[in-house]
Amino acid sequence: MLDLNSKLMQYLLGKACEYDFGALAAMLKAPELGEGALIGAMLLWQGPQGKRMRQEFVAIQVNDGRATMNPTKATQWLLTPAEHSTQSAGEDASKLLFGVAAEMANQRLADASNRYLIPENLDWAAAGWTQLS
Repeated sequence: MLDLNSKLMQYLLGKACEYDFGALAAMLKAPELGEGALIGAMLLWQGPQGKRMRQEFVAIQVNDGRATMNPTKATQWLLTPAEHSTQSAGEDASKLLFGVAAEMANQRLADASNRYLIPENLDWAAAGWTQLS
């Protein structure tokens, strides 16, 4: 039985907590989404006293260097079984896709902010790099 003290779990937790990017990403066959990425994130805002006031889950699709938040195509795709791709994206391509998504998420945090609503955090939930075949 595995618990958090087992050597395997300690190894996996150590790997999960590393800051190195390493270009490890899920690759998905998703012709309807095109070449790019689909990334989920939880956006959080707090009030001036530090109490969480708002949270919002967003799906960000990145194609051709542009990001779209909560696109209808991605919502429909989530209702179908996913298929893994054997191809892999390079580290530079992965960093570029993630960077475009991060800009979109940070822009949403800024847009919804005001005097009484301050960005608290951006938590990445999941990411899949999409490919045509």
